[in-house]
Amino acid sequence: MSILLTGLTGVVGSYLAPILAHKTEVFCLVRNGKSRVSNGKLWGIPETQIIDGDISENSCGLNKNDLITLQNKGINKIIHAAASIKFDAKLSEKVWQINYNGTKNILELAHTLNVKAFHYISTAYASTKRNPYEASKDETEKLVKQSNLAYSIYRLAIIVGHSETGYIKSFDGLYGYLAGLYRIAKKERQKQNIQNKHINLPIYIECSSSSTLNIVPIDWVMKILIGLIEIPPINQSFYITHPNPPQVKIMMEQSINILGISGIKFYQPNMLPPVHPEAHWQVIQKIISKQLKRYRPYITEEKQFSVQNTQATLGNKYIQPPLITNEVLSVLLNYAKKKNFGAYR
Repeated sequence: MSILLTGLTGVVGSYLAPILAHKTEVFCLVRNGKSRVSNGKLWGIPETQIIDGDISENSCGLNKNDLITLQNKGINKIIHAAASIKFDAKLSEKVWQINYNGTKNILELAHTLNVKAFHYISTAYASTKRNPYEASKDETEKLVKQSNLAYSIYRLAIIVGHSETGYIKSFDGLYGYLAGLYRIAKKERQKQNIQNKHINLPIYIECSSSSTLNIVPIDWVMKILIGLIEIPPINQSFYITHPNPPQVKIMMEQSINILGISGIKFYQPNMLPPVHPEAHWQVIQKIISKQLKRYRPYITEEKQFSVQNTQATLGNKYIQPPLITNEVLSVLLNYAKKKNFGAYR
């Protein structure tokens, strides 16, 4: 019996696939997958198990031979991790095409392959529907529940890198928020010729002083996710979230300090920021405010998530995630700095 996985090239899929491959045969549906193979493998999966396809197309873009191959392999479980995580309203149509229509196509493929178990990677923020990503995930969960397949839905918090090494495949979420500040600080250091020193950025950031931010290291996510995937689905949803998330303001203060930035001041949600008297910093403020606008809901409000179902299902296999301490943040952000937050140098 084999597994079909989507989203191999994403953060979750690229971690998940090699772990699953040690336990069973894993086939991965990847857009232009064959052309991405290097040295006979793609993220640890042999080329022979990489299937060219596109979930946004009818029949997932599979050719007849690949469909027959999957039918002959006795796929008994589909793990659907592929998704667009873009927040911008202007990208809404593309987000829905990938997340909603893509899942609809995968569900149809599951029926074609006579697969009974469907595991869907969602987001903890699906029910809040504050942007195209969250809204599409909410509607997509409904598709899964109406599919007549046995399903498990995994509602993941904001994923960050490995808690001990900092490694992460791509820099979204928390990293996307901090990247703009990091790059502006880098430019200011170059202007003032003060490399490797703290830089003063007298700008203002909207941030709640009371809400939390639910972030979870990818290594912990994998331990919980693998444990749940091994259990036959019984039509339930599981939050893979931090039961003790950090206060967002404290975490932001620590993160900014780790990035070597000082002088930033926070103001409460729905208040107008003060205006700096210097034109230069007014321009910087405008740039930063525009960049951070898409992340506003995550740093000004936070829904609480219950992990009770996850803990009860895993029993003694459930482990607590590491606390998001200053030390953990240092590991995560020092790795991000080393990789220039994913941008070309």
